[in-house]
Amino acid sequence: MDFFASVLAVSAIALFVMAIAGVGHHSSQVGHHHVHAGTSHHGAQHGHHTSAEARGLSILSYLSPLTILSFLVGLGACGLLLTDIVPAFVPRLGIAIVGGFLWQRFVVKPLWSALMSFASRPARTIEDAVSGYAEAVTNFNVQGEGIVAVELDGQQQRLLAILAPEDSHAGPVAAGTTLFIRSVDPRNQRCVVSRASRTDWKQ
Repeated sequence: MDFFASVLAVSAIALFVMAIAGVGHHSSQVGHHHVHAGTSHHGAQHGHHTSAEARGLSILSYLSPLTILSFLVGLGACGLLLTDIVPAFVPRLGIAIVGGFLWQRFVVKPLWSALMSFASRPARTIEDAVSGYAEAVTNFNVQGEGIVAVELDGQQQRLLAILAPEDSHAGPVAAGTTLFIRSVDPRNQRCVVSRASRTDWKQ
């Protein structure tokens, strides 16, 4: 098998396996905590050691499996594409090295960062709706009960809402009214709400 084809095949398979396992994300988290531990331990030498460790981690990032494998993928692919254009091996290897660096720096690195940012973002639960706002989907009955819609991660979820006793004197809540969520009972899929005042909206 051609040298560049072999490099591309082996590095692509290894990169795929690593992406599934999430090795790169775990390594970056370990490095991040290491920096904070060093800065808090040295106190007065905070600035000096932080910058030194940051430079060390920056250098080590270029030796990470993700960086090396993605570079090799770019090198192998670039070498294969240049087979007919640059037949000589040495010049083609030199160009492929540059191509591998550009591939890793401007394609793989931003894409990996975006994927890891998305994967590490925790999903919001109903409890996260507390101190937020909901919209009445139905008119509330005389007991101060109705259905409200809460938006979580771009999706609407409906809950049974109970109007706080101190707000009941103002009359029933009409559909479309914006309400302030005071508490949530996730087990029974219900919440306690109050009328959203102008002050709430400013906050």
